[in-house]
Amino acid sequence: ELEDLRRQLKEERLRLEEEQRLRENEQRLQTETRRTTLAEFLELCHNLSTSISVVTDASSSTRGDVTDPTERLCPRTIVPSSDDWHLETWARIPDECSFITALQFPTRQVFEHVKEHLPRVSSEPSLQRFHSQAVDDMVKDMIARAAEDAEVRDALQLQYTVDMQDHSNIGDEGNAQLSANMQNLRLAQNEKRRARDQSPFRHKGTPDQYYIATYDDDKSRRAIVAIEAKAPHKLSHRTVFRGLEKSIDVFKDVVNNTEEPEEEDGYDRWWCRRLMTAVVVQLYSQMVHKRIRRGCVITGDAYVYVRLDDDPSVAKVQVHIPRLDYDQNDPFRLHHTAVARMFAFVVDAASQPPPSQSWSTSTLSPWKEGSVGDIIRQMPDSVKSNTNDSTYRPARIAKFVRSPIKTRSCKPAESTARADTQSSESDGDHDVPESPSVMRRRRQKQSSQQKRERGRAGSTSGYGAASSAGQRRHDSLEPGLQDESNGIQKAPYCSHACLKRLVAGTAVDPHCPNQSFHPSAVPTLQEFLNLVKHQLRTDTGPDADCMELSRSGAHGTLFKIRLSSHGYTFVAKAVRARDSTTLSEELARYDDMRHLQGDIVPVSLGIVELDLAYRSGTLVLSHALLLSYGGAQLDAEMNAPHRHLFAALGQAALSKLHLCGVLHGDMGLRNILFDPDTRKLMFIDFERSK
Repeated sequence: ELEDLRRQLKEERLRLEEEQRLRENEQRLQTETRRTTLAEFLELCHNLSTSISVVTDASSSTRGDVTDPTERLCPRTIVPSSDDWHLETWARIPDECSFITALQFPTRQVFEHVKEHLPRVSSEPSLQRFHSQAVDDMVKDMIARAAEDAEVRDALQLQYTVDMQDHSNIGDEGNAQLSANMQNLRLAQNEKRRARDQSPFRHKGTPDQYYIATYDDDKSRRAIVAIEAKAPHKLSHRTVFRGLEKSIDVFKDVVNNTEEPEEEDGYDRWWCRRLMTAVVVQLYSQMVHKRIRRGCVITGDAYVYVRLDDDPSVAKVQVHIPRLDYDQNDPFRLHHTAVARMFAFVVDAASQPPPSQSWSTSTLSPWKEGSVGDIIRQMPDSVKSNTNDSTYRPARIAKFVRSPIKTRSCKPAESTARADTQSSESDGDHDVPESPSVMRRRRQKQSSQQKRERGRAGSTSGYGAASSAGQRRHDSLEPGLQDESNGIQKAPYCSHACLKRLVAGTAVDPHCPNQSFHPSAVPTLQEFLNLVKHQLRTDTGPDADCMELSRSGAHGTLFKIRLSSHGYTFVAKAVRARDSTTLSEELARYDDMRHLQGDIVPVSLGIVELDLAYRSGTLVLSHALLLSYGGAQLDAEMNAPHRHLFAALGQAALSKLHLCGVLHGDMGLRNILFDPDTRKLMFIDFERSK
């Protein structure tokens, strides 16, 4: 009987253990297959992004120079930034919103699958592929999910979508499906190659990738973050941190400084500083050329966030090393993950107003020294070493900061932030310092006030009177038109009928969305052109009524302009001086199609010569053709519910064009627009027409 009892107890124990094992397996399976919350998602993203495998074998990895800053524009100073800029974005997100709490992010199984297929990093291209899968795709998913939550969408002003593009296909969005449906429009596949060959973005040293924002209101596209990849076996996180731990006067401390320090530690830092200055200059120069305020150098192990504000000669940098900054016992640890930081960086970048023309034409000097290749090849092994630097201080966030992704910790987190807290301590309280966006809005408001005062103090006749009156009208615009940060971006375009009446000198179109801002006395076309020319010469500050739309064709770059004095809002195709003859020929072609303007082609308002040269990337623009806004590029509308209309509309519009005796000569998707309000297709870019 005793043996039977022992046997029964053993069987019962085995049965209970088996039931426990089955329950655990079921729970594990449920955990692995269910979707995740944002906090779980960020933890998984951190594990993924820090699982980088670097190929260090010389025979299997690239060994080229890290960078070459020769002839690149340099900032005056490179300043380490200690402010927690990324917290501002997170602090605006409500705690209990669905974006934070809902089970909507990928499952753990998905992450395991992605991890299994991550490439080993042996070069910059393989690093780009790794980063795209481990970070960029996750950031895009977060922004898309955030936009689905009404609370978060409003809090972060997510009126845009985000995508990644490399430098070779910015502005190139060909679609083969429409080519098959609209054969008569001759949408040839070689259009993509031609667009790339003629793109103004193709020049020396273009950054590897961009975050591109497409704004919902007018479908305008803008590069908001430039990404430069540096393979980690060429640029260690130790070199990154030691090179950027102190402010750098670029020309005094690096470019014109060839005297090596004697002490060993100073010698090592001297090398790191030279190399990291060259790396930052490479990215910075392209940011200035393309008028992008935000950029990031990535190595897979370290991130260097570069920010340019109102003074582009000052580059603010912040080093982020997720593997070292992340601490399991820190309740703010999720803020130190690569994905959380990049999400905040991209959202911040998308909210920045496009730089003004005065910003991009600021006086900057190039790096005149020879190739930095010799410098890099002479670097001591200690600089190239990937050994942890004991002087690196992992980022910590003060306890009082509000965060929707704050987590529990095993022990109290340190309350010492990397940022200088002297000012807050002297205040005797723990108020969060004023956010950058608040300070930026105050500066812009002050700039607008100064602009108004200059207008009131100006002449009361001629251009002075027009400018003053225009500024008063600009000041009176409703909030939808006069937003302190991006008023011109949200301003509606005038209707085709409105601008046709302007050309004809007749009454204002009562259906124009800007009708209430137009004067009852319509100016003559020449008066209008003179006013536009004067405004483009004088109105170049951060609140200017002119912004680039980041749409580049074979010869021109598109701008959005609002005539401040009269409220007329339209687009301008600006070209270089050498293309001005082609632009005049295009204007003549529009004149030949006068009766089709506003129907299948935009309304032409004429050409203005720019007294103050405008810049777009490396292009210097001198002449602009003014046109009514025709809609979004057709390739951007391919997923719209009304796409089935395109083939029929295209055939009808093309027939009208041919009846007018005009052959377009460049009938590509990028030269066809669709206006969902009028449900019309419009053709543009007639420089090759006959």
